[in-house]
Amino acid sequence: MMLSGCAAVSAADDLAGGGGGPRDAALVGEADLAGGVDAGAGTDASAPGVHTGVLVGGTGATPGLIGGVHFSSGGQSGFTDGSGTFSYEDGQPLTFSVGDVTMGPIAGAPLLSPFALAGSVSCAIDQPLEDLLVLLYSLDGDHDPATGTQLPSFAATGTPLPLASLTPASLAQVLATLAPGVTPIGERAALHLFITQVDGEEWAETGSDTFTGSAAAQRSQGVTTDGVSFLFSWRFGLERTSPGAAFSEQASNQLAIPLQFGAQGSDHIGDIDFWNGKIYAPVEDSAKYAMPMILLYDPADLSYTGQSYALPPALQTAGVPWVAVDGPRARVITAEWDPTLQLNLFDLNGLAVAGSLPLSRTLGRIQGAKVYGGMLYAQADDTQKTTWKINLETGTVITLFTLGRTDVEAEGLVLWQTGGALMHTLNTNAAKDSMELHHHKRTRDPLRLVLCP
Repeated sequence: MMLSGCAAVSAADDLAGGGGGPRDAALVGEADLAGGVDAGAGTDASAPGVHTGVLVGGTGATPGLIGGVHFSSGGQSGFTDGSGTFSYEDGQPLTFSVGDVTMGPIAGAPLLSPFALAGSVSCAIDQPLEDLLVLLYSLDGDHDPATGTQLPSFAATGTPLPLASLTPASLAQVLATLAPGVTPIGERAALHLFITQVDGEEWAETGSDTFTGSAAAQRSQGVTTDGVSFLFSWRFGLERTSPGAAFSEQASNQLAIPLQFGAQGSDHIGDIDFWNGKIYAPVEDSAKYAMPMILLYDPADLSYTGQSYALPPALQTAGVPWVAVDGPRARVITAEWDPTLQLNLFDLNGLAVAGSLPLSRTLGRIQGAKVYGGMLYAQADDTQKTTWKINLETGTVITLFTLGRTDVEAEGLVLWQTGGALMHTLNTNAAKDSMELHHHKRTRDPLRLVLCP
């Protein structure tokens, strides 16, 4: 299932701000991307009112330069070169084409992608976009996504065929005509390649804090924020601390699981989340995993609010180790622990089952997750302690980084801009007598922030 609509701003964004504005968050300066024009006959990028742009969003190295696509704007025309460059004139419509398939007209810009060529409003996923991705990636000259997207220069031979008018049959015919014998890439595979390019980002660790003694015990399962304090969870309780190096305790609930649930076997709180004035805590009975639940708490004194929601045991057969709230989409997200084939979705109001989102590849052992910038960030206790980013519209899984350590157990994580870092990941040390909170900054923002302001 694919969720409709464009990526939304998450609770963490509302609390802590995004990772920079659309224009100052770019992975590469637009001027750098657009440097150097050799786009074909009729192009004079030095003429008054003529500008150079770059077509990105293909496969290969970031930002996925796309070559071999024909462009036309006023007196400018030609094919995008190996650097993806094209030219356009002020006040003149800009069109692109691959063979007889036409795209546009659209407004010229220094940076364009298949989103713009397909006329995708607000960078939403729609059929014209998916058709265009299949067309571009299937016609790649060496059929190797790792080397980028470079099409042969296909000239128009007949009646223009607008992208939006393509049917499965006509798309198949176009591909058979332009590249006889080539097996087209699947629609889902093409979409996952594109989303990986658009939403990929890079991170670097900036430091870590170590908790020992009782502090380690109370910060051993999960972490979130209300935008003012850190909120930690451990097997039986909750703690609120100040941000910064001190992590001074502000409140604590040593026995947060209500007695009525404890009497039935509930004995474990996982990675928690915060939304709209409430802490969402996943609670499980670790002996049988027969009672997966979400309980709500007051962040001020960490008291139980009396609100509890039972989750279907058939969906959470190994308990519920984490919960993530996607407030703008009015969803609560969990998943099976291992293997993780899909995300389980629940309505925020009442936590009724709302469907599932299949993942582009099987994951497992996820210990914590949060929604940020409309995407899900998840940390797993796999062999490398991997942190992933998951597009909540397509299910595309993107590997961000690994700790590369076998001497820790990965737990929860939170995204909150504080102390010079945006992401904070919680890990138990090998001896299980201390906890480490690692801090990470984003060193390259996703291309989406430039393409979808």
